[in-house]
Amino acid sequence: MRKMLSIVVLLIILLSIIIYIPISKSSITVEKNEFEYLYNQFDVDYVFNITEALSNIVFTEYNDSEIARGRDFGTKGEHKAAEILSENMSKLGLWTWNESITNLPNLPDFASTVWTNEYKIVVKNITSGESKVVDGFIFPAYSGPRGQINKVGYIFNFTNLRIINSSNNKIRQQLSENYVFFEEEDAFNPYLEEYPMEKILKKIFSPYSDFTLFYRSVKQILKIQKWYYLFPNCQGLLTYDFSKDTYNMGNGHYNLPVITINGTIGKEILSDIDNYRIDYYLDQRLIEQVESYNVIGQINGTYKDKIVIIDCLYDGWWCQATADSAIGMAMVLGIAKWFKDNNITPKYTTRFIGFGGEEHGYRGAKHYQAIHKDENIIYVFDLNQLGFSQDYPELYLDFLGSNVRFLNELFEIAKKANYSERTGYAGIRKYFMPRGAPSDDQPFARYQKNCKTVCFLKGYYWILHHRDGLNHTVGDTMDYFDPVDVNVTGEIILNIVRFFDTEW
Repeated sequence: MRKMLSIVVLLIILLSIIIYIPISKSSITVEKNEFEYLYNQFDVDYVFNITEALSNIVFTEYNDSEIARGRDFGTKGEHKAAEILSENMSKLGLWTWNESITNLPNLPDFASTVWTNEYKIVVKNITSGESKVVDGFIFPAYSGPRGQINKVGYIFNFTNLRIINSSNNKIRQQLSENYVFFEEEDAFNPYLEEYPMEKILKKIFSPYSDFTLFYRSVKQILKIQKWYYLFPNCQGLLTYDFSKDTYNMGNGHYNLPVITINGTIGKEILSDIDNYRIDYYLDQRLIEQVESYNVIGQINGTYKDKIVIIDCLYDGWWCQATADSAIGMAMVLGIAKWFKDNNITPKYTTRFIGFGGEEHGYRGAKHYQAIHKDENIIYVFDLNQLGFSQDYPELYLDFLGSNVRFLNELFEIAKKANYSERTGYAGIRKYFMPRGAPSDDQPFARYQKNCKTVCFLKGYYWILHHRDGLNHTVGDTMDYFDPVDVNVTGEIILNIVRFFDTEW
C-alpha cells in the first residue's frame, strides 16, 4: 500500500510539475516613484479590541453547564461573532447585511454538520488504581459505528480500553478485547521527521499545494481505514500533543473517533503503556440545518459593476481562535476603517466579508461564490492566520496568488515594507497557486471567471494551529497577539488594496 501510494503521488507530480512552483523572481516591477507606499497607517488598537472581543467569546457566551464551543460553525459563539462584526461594520458606516449559509442544489447538505455533543475522557492506571478525567477532545466518527454505517447520530461508550502503539503492536494481532491505537500527534509537530515524500513535494511545489496536503491526508485516511476495516476491536485513535498543555482541535473526518490529549498525559501513558487503560464517552449528533451567516459590509465604488472582496474567516474551533483567525478578521475591519477615516472612495464596489464555516470546508466562501457567481468579482484579498508571534520554527509571511502577473505586482509593493527588518520574522514569500490557497479564496480562484485572488497567510509551520488546553487559556490565544506584526502586515495589505482599488 505504501509503495502504491508513493507511485500514485509521483505520477501526479510528473503530470503537474509546472502548476505549483515557488516564484523567486518578479517579471514585473512596480517603480517606487509610481506608487507612494504609506507607512504606519493601520489602527492597531482598533484591531486589538476587535480581536479580543472575538477571542473572548469562548469565555463569555457559554455557561458552566454547557460545553464552550467557541466560534464553531453554527454555534451561538459564531452567532455572537457575527453580531460583533455586523455592529462594527455599521458603526464604520458600511452598508451591512448578513447572508445565511443554506443548502443549495449544487451544495446538498451544505448547512448540516456532525457535532461532538458531549464527551468525556478518563485515563486509568491499573496498578495504582488512579483514575482521572483528562483535558482533551474527541472528533466524531463521520461514518457512524461499525455495522451501522451512516448512523452518524450515535453514542460511543467504552470502558477499560487497552492502549496499543508500535511498541506493543503485536498484541493486537491476537487481542480479542477492545482497544485504541496510540501515537504522537503529527499535525504541525515541529519535532517529528517529515515523511520523505512530503519533503520532495514541498521542494518541488509549495507546502500549501494540493499535492503536499493530499499526500499527508491520504496517509492518515489509509491508516485509519486500515484500523477500521482490518482490526474490528480497534475503537479509536488516541493522539497526544508535542506540547505539554495543548491538544489538537482540528483532525479531519474519519471512520473512527479520534481522541486528542495533551503531551503531559500522553507521555505518562507512553512511559508505562501496558499499565494504562482509557474510558471514553462520545455523544455525537447530526445537525441537519445549522444557523450560520456570512457578514458583509460594503462601500460603493466609482465603477459599481466591478467588485472587490476583502475577507477573512470569523469562525474557529473550541478555543480562543485568536490567530485563526480573529486577528485576520479584525484586520479586514481595520482596512475598512482606513477607507472611512480618510474618506476614500474605492475604485470598485468593495465588500468586507466575514465568512462563516471555514473550518468545515470553506462553507461560507463556497456558498457566497455559488450565489454570486454571475457578479463581476475581479479581486479577492483573503486574510487568514496573521499577526501572531512564534520563536521556533521561523515563520514567513506568505502570498498565495492565483495569477502570476497579479502576484508579482503585489509582491513588489510588499517588499517596500521591509517586513523582516521591522518584525524580526524570516521574511515574505510568494507562491503561484492557480487553484487557490487552502483558504476562503479557493472557491473564487477555481470557479469565478476572470477573478484574481491572493491569500495572505503566516506560518505553515505555526505550531499552535488549532491548539487548545487548560480551559482555553493556552494554545491559540490572545497571548500571541503581536502588535508589531499586526501593524506591518496590515500596512502591507492596506497598501496592496490601495494599489488595486483606489485612484492613487
